Amino acid sequence: MNITILGTGALACLFAAKLAPLADVTLLGSWKLGLEALQRQGIWVEEESAGQVKRSHVRLPVTQQTKLARGADVVLVLTKSYQTARSAQQAQETLTADGIAITLQNGLGNWEVLAQAVGEERAVWGVTTQGAAMLAPGVVRYAGGGNTWLGQGENPTPTLANKIAQVAELFTQAGFPALLTPHIAEQAWGKLLANAAINPITALLRIPNGEVLNRPQAHALLQAVVAETAQVAQAYGMRLPPNPLALVESIAASTATNRSSMLQDVENGRLTEIDAITGKIVALAEACGIAVPTNQVLFSLVTALQPAD
Repeated sequence: MNITILGTGALACLFAAKLAPLADVTLLGSWKLGLEALQRQGIWVEEESAGQVKRSHVRLPVTQQTKLARGADVVLVLTKSYQTARSAQQAQETLTADGIAITLQNGLGNWEVLAQAVGEERAVWGVTTQGAAMLAPGVVRYAGGGNTWLGQGENPTPTLANKIAQVAELFTQAGFPALLTPHIAEQAWGKLLANAAINPITALLRIPNGEVLNRPQAHALLQAVVAETAQVAQAYGMRLPPNPLALVESIAASTATNRSSMLQDVENGRLTEIDAITGKIVALAEACGIAVPTNQVLFSLVTALQPAD
């Protein structure tokens, strides 16, 4: 299978490194420092096992030229959500006639942009809980994770269903357990709930995930975000776990030492994904007349931290 991965950040490098022994993988990106490091030294992945840190290394094709990544059976979109429009166009240009494009990005709205570029019959909405942190350009710390869900829709064509099943099997072989579901929107809302409750608070307070549970005021903010976001999800007919707060608290606890991607973006003076996460919640809440004051304040504060475009 020929796979092009869009992005050179932590998750893009992690998926590339784990999939490279099983498929022909090419990284297509635009981050200059990342591209230079990957072309010079390949990808280094650090992960903890039995109390020890193990390092693995892989080299694979890396380019910033779309024409050098053409002929992809599968395109994995692992760029930041604010880069989706460009990534969708790159997916359209690199895919084979019967290839599929899969978004595994954070937030809401990415699939719609991708589908507009490549066609709904070739766009797949995915959700992953795999976690990684970029220690340096081309050097990734694997933080672990649970499952990756790939959406089939309610009535996928046999061809599309077969292609998605092949990708799910490949992911599983690479160490990323993958499940097929016709209810991908609900999985996305579950991840959105955690991202909205943890990422902005950690970014604003400059703290790792677990510290949100240890500081009473931060925990109170988390609880408010969960309650507001769950109300919006329910208004749009999304089924969430029976106890959304317990779910988010368990995620914060299990990733206690992780520094959220939004915190990493703020620390490095980059744009964040606040628009696709909290911004979407605020917009959807406004559309159906629900007040989400905590989300609104967090959205405004994180937006104020961002550099000008």
